[in-house]
Amino acid sequence: MFLSDKERISTFLIGSLIGCLIVAGLLQRRSHRLNEHDKIRNASVPEWAEPLPEPPSIPVALQFGKILEFDKSEEGTSRSWILQYEKNYPFVLIKEDASSHPPTYEYYAADIIKTSPKPGVTYKDYQEKLVEINLFPRGNYLRKFNVINVGILQEKPSISSLYATLEILRKHPIIQSAELETIEVRKAEESRFQLPGQILKRLPDSPNATSPTGSQL
Repeated sequence: MFLSDKERISTFLIGSLIGCLIVAGLLQRRSHRLNEHDKIRNASVPEWAEPLPEPPSIPVALQFGKILEFDKSEEGTSRSWILQYEKNYPFVLIKEDASSHPPTYEYYAADIIKTSPKPGVTYKDYQEKLVEINLFPRGNYLRKFNVINVGILQEKPSISSLYATLEILRKHPIIQSAELETIEVRKAEESRFQLPGQILKRLPDSPNATSPTGSQL
C-alpha cells in the first residue's frame, strides 16, 4: 500500500506531535520529582518542632530532611524526631538521650519493624495474621535468621503509631520477638558529600546488611 505525499506528511506530523507530548510529559514528571526532592532537602523547621542538633552530634547529611514529627519528654532529657529523606530509608526516627554527657543518638527505620515468627508458623500464616491487623510483610522471609520485616501501612509514620504497632506485634501469639529496625550512620567526615539515603545502613548484625552504603527498600 502506497501513501500519497499528503498522507506521509500527515502521518509524520501526527507522529511528531505524539512524540512531543510524550517527551513533555516525561520532563514534567521528572521536574515534579526533583521539586519534591528539593522540598525535602530544603524544608524549614516547623514551628511546633525543635531543630536537629548541629554537627557533629547529628551528621551533616542527616540535616537535609523534612521533619514530620517531634516529641520531647516532660523532663527534657529525651527528644525524638521523624524525618523524611529522599531514598533508601525514606523515614527515619532519630532519638536523643540527653541524660548523659554528651547526649547520645540512635537511629531507626520509622516504617519498618523487624520480627521473628514462633517455631512452626508458616510464612503464609504470618502474612494472613498481619493483614488482619492492617500490617504486611516487607521483603522476603529470611529463614536463616528467622526474620520477617513488617511494614506499617501509613502515608506518614508517627512516633506514637510506631511504638503502638511495636507493642501489638510483641503481644501477638504467633510472634516470638519484635524490635525496631536499627540504622547505623557513618561518621560525618565520611558522609560529607553524600545524600542522606547513601549514608544509612543496617547494623552488621542485621541479616539485611548487604552493602556498606545501605539497601534500597
